[in-house]
Parts: sequence; C-alpha cells; structure tokens
Amino acid sequence: MGPGRRRKGFVLRTSNDARAERRRQMGQRRGRISAAQLRTKLRLTQLRRHALAEATVDTQRVYVTLWTAPHDEQGGKVGARWKARGLAVLQFDKSEPALDIMNPIVISTLRSWMARGLVAALFESPMCTSWSVASCRPNLRSNACPWGLSDLTRKCQAKVDLGNQEGRIALGFLEHSYQCDVPAALEHPGGSYLLKTDEFSNMQQTCDAALGKFNQCCFGAKWWNPTALVSVGSGAGNQWVCSLGKQCSRQDGVCDFTGLPHVKAKGRLCELSSIYPPSMSRKIADRLAAQAVM
Repeated sequence: MGPGRRRKGFVLRTSNDARAERRRQMGQRRGRISAAQLRTKLRLTQLRRHALAEATVDTQRVYVTLWTAPHDEQGGKVGARWKARGLAVLQFDKSEPALDIMNPIVISTLRSWMARGLVAALFESPMCTSWSVASCRPNLRSNACPWGLSDLTRKCQAKVDLGNQEGRIALGFLEHSYQCDVPAALEHPGGSYLLKTDEFSNMQQTCDAALGKFNQCCFGAKWWNPTALVSVGSGAGNQWVCSLGKQCSRQDGVCDFTGLPHVKAKGRLCELSSIYPPSMSRKIADRLAAQAVM
C-alpha cells in the first residue's frame, strides 16, 4: 500500500509526516510562536519605536494605557495628557490587532517590556459593562457571586465571561506592575463587583495597593459618578489615589461642589458620563508621570 492511502478510517503517515509532527510538537514545547503572532510582536515593536521617536522627554520608555475608549475618551485622555507633555505613549485601543490587549501575544509582549524596564507607567480602565452595579439590568453579579450568578441566559453569560476575562487581565497587570516596579493605576466604578472579589483583595494585600474613592462631580462633571482608583507602586508613592478627589454626599440632590442638581445619566448620557472630566484626566496622568521618575 502506497504512502498516504486510507486504510480502515485513517491515513498512514510517511516518515516525512512523522518528522514534521515531531518538529511541531518540539516547537510548542520550546514556546515557539506562529507567523501571525510573530507579525503582531514585530508590529508592536514598530509602534513602540514610533512612539519613542515622537517623544521629547523620557525617550527610552513608553507610557501605556489599556482599554482606551474610541475618540480619546476615558483612559485616552490620560494618554493625551502624557503626549502633551512630550512623553512616548502607546494606547491599546483595539484600533488594530497589535493594540488588542485581549490578545495573549500582546499581553506577553507588554509584560516582557515591563520586566525589561521599557514601560514607565501604566493606566488601565477596563470596560465596566458587566461589573457596574448601576449599569447591569438584569443583575449579572452579586456581592456573594462577584464573578457571575449561575443560571444566566446565554447572552448574559457571554457578557459576564468577557468581563471576567478583562478583569483577570487587569488585576494581572497590576500585580506584574508591582513586581516590575512600574507605577500603575486602574479606574473602575466605585461599586464595581471586581473590587469585591477575593482576587482583588489578595492583590491589594500582596502588592500593597492603595484604593481611593471619589465622585466625578468634584472635578466639575454634571453627574454623580462614584469612581474607584487603585494604584500600585513602590513605597508610599502610590497613596496619591487616596487624596485625588472627594466624595459628594448628595446623589439625588444639589451637588456639594457645583451647587447644581446632579444630571441623571440615562440613555445617551450614560455614554457621555463615562468620559473623564479634563481635570481628572490631567491629575491621574501627572501623578503617574511623577511617580515614574521618583
């Protein structure tokens, strides 16, 4: 019977087939990557070099934002502030495959940069769609089950699974930032279920993380927006999040800071309320940048 002919439901392998299979298995054991992964790594290196070429200050390291929203919203304004200061900025906004922080090869590459001292500071603002107490209807999580309720519909479960993946990646980057002595901060809603997980509590203790809570109306926003900011870093340098903003006592009344009634974020206003007030973005960016040169 000739090589490659079928016999009883299988194909006989030639010696060349067997050698190719052994090479493939050895490559996997040695951690080799695919051609697509290699292209992604090369593109990331290209983007980093381009950012460094545009920098006028601290020209050896990049300042990174994760889960940057489109149109320079949310974490993007932190990146915009860094750019205005002449720093090299790399914003992972999913505008191309190499900037998708959910991609495992992108995660491993960024973690490698951090370990090698190529990242000056990191700011992350993962999507809060399934984590926020205010935005989840029906409820997807609870204090007892912060990683998701049981018996959810397929659509709701998919939303929870995506949020869980982002949450684990975000906490992982905080831990890695602490290990590599890279100043880092994470922003999420003040009542986020992510902050109620055992994994967050363990990270907070292991990494000596600081947690600050405030309402965005203290920065001039029209809405109440309770916000949490978590920071890791060496020594007491990460304690700035505890005094960044102040809490407003009147959710449904007249704002303690603006003297005006809070605007309720509904419909289109929900999207607008997710955009950071300019002064809040500036303070976060400046504090992280200062921490990066300490």
